[in-house]
This record gives sequence, C-alpha cells and structure tokens, in this order.
Amino acid sequence: MAAPALSVVMGAYNCPRYIGAAIRSILDQTFRDFEFLIIDDGSTDRTPAILRRFAAMDGRIRIITVAHEGICSMRNRGLVEAAAPLIANMDQDDLSLPHRFAAQIDFLQRHPHIAVVGGWLETMDARGRPIRTFTAPTDHAAIDRLHLSGVTAVSHATSIYRADAARAAGGYRAASELAEDLDLWLRIADRQRLATLPCVCFRYRVHEGSVSSQQHLRQLAAVRNSCELAWQRRGLPPQPLATVPWRPAHSRAARIAFELDQGWSALLHQHRKTALAFAAKALCRSPLHAPAWKLLACTMRPRGAGALCPVKPPAILDPSILGPFA
Repeated sequence: MAAPALSVVMGAYNCPRYIGAAIRSILDQTFRDFEFLIIDDGSTDRTPAILRRFAAMDGRIRIITVAHEGICSMRNRGLVEAAAPLIANMDQDDLSLPHRFAAQIDFLQRHPHIAVVGGWLETMDARGRPIRTFTAPTDHAAIDRLHLSGVTAVSHATSIYRADAARAAGGYRAASELAEDLDLWLRIADRQRLATLPCVCFRYRVHEGSVSSQQHLRQLAAVRNSCELAWQRRGLPPQPLATVPWRPAHSRAARIAFELDQGWSALLHQHRKTALAFAAKALCRSPLHAPAWKLLACTMRPRGAGALCPVKPPAILDPSILGPFA
C-alpha cells in the first residue's frame, strides 16, 4: 500500500474533555490523504477509550501507547513512526480549521526550499469562545530573528514540516523540553528555511490546564539554552532574550490577573461575550476585585462610550508577542 502524503502526529494524555473535538477537527480536513498517529502517553482516565472509539470509526487513525515519558519522547516516537514525507503537528485540546492541511501542503509543494510552514491562530476560551487572533511574520528572515531572540514565531501546533529535515536536525532534544519546538526550528533553520501562511488555520484553547509558574521558569531556561547553542553554531554574539509571561501560577491572584488579561484582549478584539465570561470568572474568585468590576463594566458599555474603558488593556501579557504559544 502506498504511503500517505501526510502523517498527522498528536500526543494524548488525560484530556477527555477536549480530545474528541480535536480529533474530529483532523478527520474533517478537506485534504484527506493522511495517516493519523495518536501517541497515548500513558493516560490513566477515559482518554484511551475515546481514542479506541475514534480508531474504530476511521482506519486512518493508529493509536500508539507508550509509558508516560514526556513530550519530547512522545514527539520523537511520532517522528519515527511517521510514514509520510510531511508531518503535521496537532495538540489534544485545540482545533485545526478544515482548510489547514490543504493550504499548507499546497504551499510546501509550490515552495520546495521551505522545510517548515506554520499558520496564524485564534485563541479561544475553555468553551470555544473566541479571544483574539495572533498573527506572525511570514518570511524566513523575520521568523528566524524572532526565534534567535527566544520568541516562537512558528507555533508548533500549527506547523507542517518535512520529515527528512526534522530527522536530519536530530529531532526533539530532551534537554530542550518546554522549548523543544523552538529548539528544533532553530536547528532546521541552520540549513533550511521556515515560513508562515498569512491566514488563520488553527484555534488554540486557553484553559485552566495551564502549567504552573515553576514550569515557566524551566521553559525560560530551556529557551535560553536553545538560543545560546544556536548563536554558537552560527557564530553570532550573545543577544538579549525576549522574556514574556507564559502561564499563570496556581495562586488565586495569578489566576485573576491571567483572566483579566484574556478578558481585556477579548474585549479589544470585539468579543464581548468572551470578555464577560472572563470578568465573571475573576469576580467569582474575588467578588470585591475592582479591576474585574471595571472589565465587567466595559463589556456592558456601548462601543466608544466614555473614557472609562482604556484604549489598551491594563494587561500583564503583551498581546503582540507570540511567547505564550511557545
């Protein structure tokens, strides 16, 4: 039997709430010639049963069960098992829009010198309500500059890459875990080029499964290590790294700050229902929190009414930076 044109690789670990929708978004792609490798990383809940149900429905799905060894091991297993010359990444709690594979594969066929292509994404809350759209540079030079500064411009979950390029670069390094995608893109870019399609092809879910600030510190260390190695390989001098908050800590104050940031971002991008939901969550955590009441009031006011609502959000995250999606 001929190899498929595309291998889709998705890791799965204890995500019964969202994984069904993620799988359906792949099966609903307009491009159909793919195998779908789902790496079950030792799930201990209902996730394996959900995977088996989908595999029984669609023969393109192959479930590979491994011990819970971490994200790099899981992704390298997908790289080994993939039969196609192109590999598409997918995350278990997000959604690929139906045109994603068709658009990216067409681009790679027309640009054989490009090894990796990503796409723009829209963030959404836990219930799928839109927050905002994140764009990124489309040309290699701008992408590579961001990567060398520690900002992941090509979101891993939106990417399709050439399997031989990733294998030649050495795959995912365990030492770079939590920045393993940035590390791989930098190593591929030593020899080949990356690109991003200027269209939204993916929906990224922001929810309370986010990891803690302790993981954030580990990620920053991994980013610095990956960038320093890239600078050395390319003979570049050390340069400042972009440092942006990644995920909230588990404290109530950190969660409230994160919810308000997402709420303001949604409001400024005209998603008032989403902003209202984030304001309500923050007020449930702290009913007397004045900034949460301010966000709530702004969601209720007509557009352009009064000076109560700021032109820019009083946020901790800079919404122009792609760092939270590294």
